[in-house]
Amino acid sequence: MSSDVRLYISDTRGKVRVERWLSGNSLADCLRQMRPPDTSPRSGLETWAVSPEEVEMLAFTMNYVDSPKLDEVLRWISRYPAPHYTWVVERDF
Repeated sequence: MSSDVRLYISDTRGKVRVERWLSGNSLADCLRQMRPPDTSPRSGLETWAVSPEEVEMLAFTMNYVDSPKLDEVLRWISRYPAPHYTWVVERDF
């Protein structure tokens, strides 16, 4: 089954500052190995509240042409630090 994995970084008011496609199924598999999703897969949507450091670690597994590179992720970490910003990874299918 094909799916997309996206990153959302929101401020404390809920305004989305970054919305970025990360990868396909393989990234969701990596996330599932780290811990179960925060939402039920039966809903057609899985979400994970993640730390910026986890996204940095996942950047090494994002091997699609359109996936963000490590330098882009490091810019986000610098510009949108936790806990002032919420980082969520979402997989739809």
